[in-house]
Amino acid sequence: MVGDDGALLLPPRGFKKAAPVFSTSPETADSFWTLLALAPRLPVLILADTQAQDFKREPLPPVSFFDRQKLLARRLEQTFPKALLKTAHLSHDGTALFAHLEEQGPLGRWLTQLESQPNPSGQICALPLESAAMMARLVPASAEGWGLLLSCQKTGGFRQIVTRKGEMIFTRLTPPLPAMAHPDYVAESLAQDIQATRSYLARTGLREETPLHLAAILPAALHQAFTTQPLPVASQILFSPREAAARLALPMPPQPDEPIADLVHALWLQTRPRPQATLMRPEDRAALSTRRLQKGGLRLALVAGLIALGLAGEMGHRLYALDQANNRVQADVAALEASLDHARRTLAREAAPLDHLRKAIERRRLFTMPHKGPEKLIPLLSGALGPEARLVALDWQDGTLTIDILLKDDGARSHITELTRQKITRNFDNLAFMLRGALEGYDVTITRYPYPNLPNETLTNKDDHDKEPPPIATFVIRKDRADGK
Repeated sequence: MVGDDGALLLPPRGFKKAAPVFSTSPETADSFWTLLALAPRLPVLILADTQAQDFKREPLPPVSFFDRQKLLARRLEQTFPKALLKTAHLSHDGTALFAHLEEQGPLGRWLTQLESQPNPSGQICALPLESAAMMARLVPASAEGWGLLLSCQKTGGFRQIVTRKGEMIFTRLTPPLPAMAHPDYVAESLAQDIQATRSYLARTGLREETPLHLAAILPAALHQAFTTQPLPVASQILFSPREAAARLALPMPPQPDEPIADLVHALWLQTRPRPQATLMRPEDRAALSTRRLQKGGLRLALVAGLIALGLAGEMGHRLYALDQANNRVQADVAALEASLDHARRTLAREAAPLDHLRKAIERRRLFTMPHKGPEKLIPLLSGALGPEARLVALDWQDGTLTIDILLKDDGARSHITELTRQKITRNFDNLAFMLRGALEGYDVTITRYPYPNLPNETLTNKDDHDKEPPPIATFVIRKDRADGK
């Protein structure tokens, strides 16, 4: 962790006996290089908390994934054309956050000194971007709203990180006050900085009535003085560095009397699966890509060798199984040939011309061919008609079944009306629908209704109730051609 006033080196998790080391400058950081020499192959990740940081957020139009990456690269180059340490981060709300770190100053001196060490280095993270997610863990009420994280670092000073729905919106770094400053003076200065931040956030969408939640990681000596200050926030929670580490479930928490939060930010980044965004100089990025390709190539070669060995073993097993199957087939062919020769010798005297055999088979087929009739349809019709209909006539011709169906007589034919006729006609249509469902694979059509309904039937306006015909309709059932059987 590098700031304007010093750097903190956090050892890897596996180094249980090694403790974090702080130094004010790379020229006097002998303990740094001693600790790095214990693991010369481990890479060094820098968490920058310097004053010379610049962030800019811009909305992006809705484009595809590949076009979005090209657009991010182009916008980043337009925003920071001359910067070497820059990156673009895509937020959850679809906006792009462009970040830039100034290489000159303390950060550049530490990078130059790290180049002389065998440890791979050059990857840099911006502390405001990486530590913004701490706010939602410290104050869950800020996860869907606005939050302000205030912390005191020995490496840089007082850092403010403003978040909205977990995303960093604004950050500010105030240089540290003199060590002998009175707590009331420090608390008053911090309150003025928070008020200035609240006023600035009005241009980013934070209204006066919108609640702003505050989480402050400060030395315990400032807590009482800080709580007496009038702050423009909806709620405030004060933590000591050790209390904040416990709330964040960080390993190796600071000591109970630790006043600064450098270790909290460093441990938070160490426990993350991966950084939000990394900034690298072009030459460092090229070296990192080369190392990754070499490491990946070695792993790929090892995996390819294992795959080739496995394929060779599998192919050998398959060839052995194929040879065994070939031997069994050859033995079966030899047995069949022997059986065929024996059959030929046995049946030679009883052989007959092939033409006679064909005629005999054809005569047998003609005399034993089953007669096709409607026997299969009768049980299906009986079940489908039900008690409301009765079969009164049946005719079977060349696979076509013509039947007359009589609906149940209710004894009121002398008073039949046009409405009743329509109802009877609909009943016949419903019966045809039911027959189609019961006789799967057959086509059912109505060729004649009990009343003039088809184009070839004669219409009349006579109203002779005494000679009203019974409700009989003619159905034609034939094999459905679409069935394909």
